[in-house]
Amino acid sequence: MIKLVDVLILIGLAVAVALQAVSYFKNPSGAQLSALKDFLYSLVLQAEAMWGGGTGDAKRALVVQMFYEKAPDMLKKLIKPDTLIKLIEEAVARMKDYFAKNPPAAEKIAGGDAG
Repeated sequence: MIKLVDVLILIGLAVAVALQAVSYFKNPSGAQLSALKDFLYSLVLQAEAMWGGGTGDAKRALVVQMFYEKAPDMLKKLIKPDTLIKLIEEAVARMKDYFAKNPPAAEKIAGGDAG
């Protein structure tokens, strides 16, 4: 027979886990933020490979779409759209910097017309 104390303990544990999950995403550590930035960078590279240069708005929309398709539900709910766009813009700047330093990578990924 389940006792009331057991039920209350389980409820308390569930609440603690839920609060920890929210804290995990609302106040990300450096490693968590770095992982999110790397994830967005990979999406930006995929969009660049698909669309090539000169299609910034289409690529940004594609990255946003891929983010909402692939990201964990909790993250999708907690990240604000303006924050997502800012992080995507940082990923694009990172890609352009990488391509400027590595023209063969730009040629392979974007067909030489990165941007």
